[in-house]
Amino acid sequence: PDSKNAIPPLYLLNGNGVMNAFAAKCALYEKYVVLHSDIVDIAYVHGNFGALKFVLAHELGHVKCEHINLRRLICAPIMTVLFLNKSLTRAQEYTADRVACYYAPDEVMGMLYLFAGKNLGKRVNIEEYFKTIEKYENDLWLRIVNFRSDHAVGYRRMRALRDTQTKGWDIHGKML
Repeated sequence: PDSKNAIPPLYLLNGNGVMNAFAAKCALYEKYVVLHSDIVDIAYVHGNFGALKFVLAHELGHVKCEHINLRRLICAPIMTVLFLNKSLTRAQEYTADRVACYYAPDEVMGMLYLFAGKNLGKRVNIEEYFKTIEKYENDLWLRIVNFRSDHAVGYRRMRALRDTQTKGWDIHGKML
């Protein structure tokens, strides 16, 4: 297959308790995906292969949408000076979430494991989770944290995914 549609190599990294995965690129052409072992534990230790499927679809979404290309690297210093780099990264996270939602629609709430952890993820009552966080949705400090972060606050990503499932594809995550 051509390099644009090639499946990138997948690497496993000891997570040491960190729930993370990322897509990256080395040299000019070689794209790859790295999963921390704690995410794989969700599947093999806790039996939730859906969460793993969602995370893989999310990371492959970054690859397919070219979030890890040379152009992005070249523009990064300019975007940083203009205070747009983190906003762009948040937007890319929402995009990759939507790709994962498309390819793994039944596994969307598996993302909760990334925020609650591999042991507590299955114990979270998702409806109570959303009810609780709605109280603080417009809190000033939450907006400040979100603005300063390169990933949207977790519950905002969860809400955007839930809204995509229930209201259709014309849903966009909150940037501030």
